[in-house]
Amino acid sequence: MRTWLDRKLPELKLVDKVRSTCMEQQTVKVKEEIRRGTRGGPYVYVVERDELVHVSDYAIRKLPGEYDDEVIYEIPAYKVAGKVLYCFGFSRSGGEFLGKCKIEDFENGRPKRYEYYKLLGECVDEIRNLQFCVKDPILTAFQRQFQQLSIPMVHEITEYERIRGFSISFMGHQARLENAIRNPEVYYFTFMSLPGDKSRINSFKVTRRWAYQLWVLKLVCEALQISKFKGHAYEGKPYWWIEQGSDLSTCAGEACLGDVTFWLEYQPSKGAQPRAF
Repeated sequence: MRTWLDRKLPELKLVDKVRSTCMEQQTVKVKEEIRRGTRGGPYVYVVERDELVHVSDYAIRKLPGEYDDEVIYEIPAYKVAGKVLYCFGFSRSGGEFLGKCKIEDFENGRPKRYEYYKLLGECVDEIRNLQFCVKDPILTAFQRQFQQLSIPMVHEITEYERIRGFSISFMGHQARLENAIRNPEVYYFTFMSLPGDKSRINSFKVTRRWAYQLWVLKLVCEALQISKFKGHAYEGKPYWWIEQGSDLSTCAGEACLGDVTFWLEYQPSKGAQPRAF
């Protein structure tokens, strides 16, 4: 004799199949800014075990946004349902932020709720053991270079700054360089949060060039036996002034042979005669 459950079982299976199909067809839109680098965002990543995977890897469609600097990813909801999402965001002045949420918190392409939204430096302990998904072997090599070469150079620079009693002033659009010098770990998550390996590589190259110049400047100062650095006329504090295209010298110091002035990426005046240099 067939029970009630036996009679209902085909119907229940059909309901489950319909429900499953509906879930697979349901999509969520995620909006991101493009072409702003580390002054844009938020850039959204999904946690898969110990890896951070950009939302574009889940998208079935990539659509233009309402604005020229906006893109929309359409993602099947079931692929990321219940998973932890980290949103890396940046202010126009270069400040770094991290938000934690889930796809269920998104409305109209943006998170409307967060478990938290804080300065990146305050949350780095939580994401320290997560690795970004990397596809380009060149970026993998750059990651090793950052750990094995860049960080030791930075430590040498900051130790020299401490011993000689001056301050490195980062001016203009040098927020990422300041990250790299003051907190290399925060800088790592900053440039790696950019979607796309090419963007990450380009960002790292710029900062690496500047960090290397500071390190070479430190070696030259040591070779010339700079005893102390001079201060700004209006401040009186010893400094290294780091600004691309600045009219100010990078620093001035006292050596055994006399005073020495240094420039990084010196920009000569357009009206000056070449022989003057």
